[in-house]
Amino acid sequence: MSTIVFDDQARTRKSDPLTSHLAGDRSQSTVHDVRAAVLVILALDIPEATGSQLNELYREMRADRGWPEVHFDSPRKRAGELADDGYLDVLNEDAKRGHEHVYRLKESR
Repeated sequence: MSTIVFDDQARTRKSDPLTSHLAGDRSQSTVHDVRAAVLVILALDIPEATGSQLNELYREMRADRGWPEVHFDSPRKRAGELADDGYLDVLNEDAKRGHEHVYRLKESR
């Protein structure tokens, strides 16, 4: 099994107010855990899910699995990042605005 290495991305812009920078620093401490949790959810619980379903499953499973408490929509955002990084497939890439993407683990080649 290969090791997953996540790329750290800037959470704020230089022009953002101090409060945004502080919030970005706080979220940076949990971003890797939430990304890993999204992968666990898709690997162990359901083969594919929308962002909303990932948000709900994370919230339901968080305490039992020891995952950090995060903003409700964080798992959906992390799923988008994982798709951009090539770890997840988006099954409906052409979804119209207002329609959720459906994510699944990238198939091994």
